Amino acid sequence: LYYGWLDETRNANAQGKPGALVVTRDNRALTSEAYAEIDHALSRALHAVGSVQGSYAERNIEEHFPIAGTQKRHFAGVNPRVGLRYDVADDAQVFGNISRSFEPPTLAELSAGNVPGFSDLDAQTATTAEIGMRGRWRDIAWD
Repeated sequence: LYYGWLDETRNANAQGKPGALVVTRDNRALTSEAYAEIDHALSRALHAVGSVQGSYAERNIEEHFPIAGTQKRHFAGVNPRVGLRYDVADDAQVFGNISRSFEPPTLAELSAGNVPGFSDLDAQTATTAEIGMRGRWRDIAWD
């Protein structure tokens, strides 16, 4: 569970000093996540791995100057993952995964920066496939 707030005041740059007031905002962000994973041995060396993450986020921005306005957004997503892991040795593994990711926009992305108003953005999503190897041999480790 993450909560953040920022009372934002932006001024024009007047030769390195604060100049005219550009914008003022109150920013609030709440992100909550839950995660579960299972690692099931199919044999001594081969494992099936599955996980799921649920995410819910709220982004609330209240602009006070130069115009008054409010943006309240809610984002929700589910990130599943399935994969296999093969233990090549006690300290080396080969793996492969397919996963889905979801990331809500940040307050900075939604607030439109130095200009009044708001950006209308959706959450970012992606599907990723990966293969790899991790291990250790003497003083050398890799991933």
